[in-house]
Amino acid sequence: PVLLVKGGRVQRDVLELVCANVRDAAARRADLLAQWAANRRGVECAVLLAERLGPRRIQTQASALLDATERGARSAFRAIGPGTWKAVDEMEDDGAGNGPFRIRLAVTLTRRGGMRFDFTGTDDQAPGSINAPLAVTRSACLYVARCLAGGAVHSMNGGLARVVRVVAPEGCL
Repeated sequence: PVLLVKGGRVQRDVLELVCANVRDAAARRADLLAQWAANRRGVECAVLLAERLGPRRIQTQASALLDATERGARSAFRAIGPGTWKAVDEMEDDGAGNGPFRIRLAVTLTRRGGMRFDFTGTDDQAPGSINAPLAVTRSACLYVARCLAGGAVHSMNGGLARVVRVVAPEGCL
């Protein structure tokens, strides 16, 4: 594998290779270095917290946070009420002269406060660069769920992911 960071140090040759292949090299370089620094600081703080509180208390608190987020999201979605809402939209062009491409979505809220995003019926992947990997699609759906939950969810974490299901047929946009 090609590593951007090895042994705690940024590999400048790899960073420059990445930056030589993007439109705005200065912005990407700054973004990547900021992400690395933030992650490094996060690890340092997590280690200090684990040393201070111990693994059992950290696990208990993390589980409580996930459970509270799940309860809050389910409560907010139950308050909206069960139902299914459908939409169809089009991407006129994929940037490579192909199109249009249809995106179909059915969002379902269940009686138990679950939320399902179903992209069944969405067109197949495009030759151009408009396709969304499943991780990007899931992230967007989680963001929408977070917005709909409002103040009932105080942080974005795996507790919300417990409530949200994404159905995206393989090979679709």
